[in-house]
Amino acid sequence: MRPKVNNATVAYVPRQLQSKGELPWPDLHKINGNLLIDRHSLSVKSSSINIVGLPRLQISQADVSIADFSNAQVVVNAKGNGPLAELHGFIVTSPVNNLTSQVLASSKFDGLGDFKFDLALPVANLQNSRVNGTINFLGNDVQITPDTPLLSQTKGTVSFSEKGSILKRPKRNFLAEKYVLMVVTQVASQVQTPL
Repeated sequence: MRPKVNNATVAYVPRQLQSKGELPWPDLHKINGNLLIDRHSLSVKSSSINIVGLPRLQISQADVSIADFSNAQVVVNAKGNGPLAELHGFIVTSPVNNLTSQVLASSKFDGLGDFKFDLALPVANLQNSRVNGTINFLGNDVQITPDTPLLSQTKGTVSFSEKGSILKRPKRNFLAEKYVLMVVTQVASQVQTPL
């Protein structure tokens, strides 16, 4: 079956599957795309999706799939753009915050940027979920932690996963000079900021 979906909503991790007190995964809605169903798998491919509660984040491409119903793992691959403050809100108010050991919980981003998320969520064992994400800065003011400098007009990428985060080769303009900073954060370690 390959029906088209219009203005659909997907709860890719229903609340009843989560532990009590765990932050919820926000639903995806306003989905327009194609649904593929066969005997053992399901996938949704969409060119337009919004995240419930975050209306200004524009997801321009997304795939949601379960490859095998007998050993269900929800895989979400998405990329888009929008206000980085709203993207930060998604990170800190969803299980992504704990999956990444809260490495971005105190970060501050302003302006607009691009982002990409890859989630792997085993339905029967959600504590083993995995996340990989990138945020592309397009001239933003960025502060990864309260202990690191505020970078103005930053161009670069921060990548994060359940293993930590890394800020790759950002450049900032400050008093007509350019600086390069790399911030590496590993789970259960202190932030290092070699300048």
